[in-house]
Amino acid sequence: FVPDCFKDDKRVITSDHIWEFHKLPESVAIIGGGFIGCEFASILNKFGVKVKVYEMMDTLLPGKDREITDLLKKHFEKKGIEVNLNQKLDSCSSITEEKIFVSVGRAPNIPELEGLESDRKGIKTDERLRTNIDGIYACGDVNGKYPLAYVATKEGEIAAENICGKDETMNYDVVPEVIFTDLEIGVCGLTEEKAKEKGITLLVGRFPYAALGRAYCDKKTEGFVKVIAEKNTEKVIGLHIIGKGATELVSFATLAIASGLQIKDMEKILYCHPTFAEGIMEAVMDINRKSVHLPQKRS
Repeated sequence: FVPDCFKDDKRVITSDHIWEFHKLPESVAIIGGGFIGCEFASILNKFGVKVKVYEMMDTLLPGKDREITDLLKKHFEKKGIEVNLNQKLDSCSSITEEKIFVSVGRAPNIPELEGLESDRKGIKTDERLRTNIDGIYACGDVNGKYPLAYVATKEGEIAAENICGKDETMNYDVVPEVIFTDLEIGVCGLTEEKAKEKGITLLVGRFPYAALGRAYCDKKTEGFVKVIAEKNTEKVIGLHIIGKGATELVSFATLAIASGLQIKDMEKILYCHPTFAEGIMEAVMDINRKSVHLPQKRS
């Protein structure tokens, strides 16, 4: 999707065009600091392109854990990527970069599907992937829930089961999300901010990669693990990771949240040493001040 105010500028490209470069541009302005914008900022920066990111909200990756996004911003700036927040651009006139990469989302291509209820995100579906028309299901990007390949695959499986007479549902509360920036990000469940908005009293544990043996050995000490649990039940409701291996570790987080594991369950698990997974153990232990690799918290 390219907003009208950018369409007439010949410098404008999207993720559909960026792989067609025969020669890398010297500079690129990225409009949109979401998943795609941040990932391509990392990619282009790795190739030596001068990158500026413009985001209309007050943070990169809006909606994600604020500690995660704050660290990503610092990492970008350390790598030479200029981050401009609270920037709503109505034209390209102030942009001097050689190319303008627009990554503000995709518009659903559904105007010809008359009779199906839809909104600006896509075709409306319930947790069984049913539309408002009996016998018609909508899976993947077209329903606008999560534009992710693995979500589309699971939705397709559930829709197929239901078409065959079973009663399967999609649990959107435990969808893992990964961002393949240079500093990897993997998240699942509620953020601290969202949980507080829901009135949930929280227990929070954190563990920095800088205190993690494997990260120290690999010289990848930037990052941390954050575990969020509901205080009353001590069930884990959110797990957020930024750093090396985050995109692999998040699947473990998904299993823990989907299974309703409590803090005590997570503490009983053996974590191999030296691994990045130990960061999850240490963050869990930090909730009850049991982490031996962190300074003890005062009461």
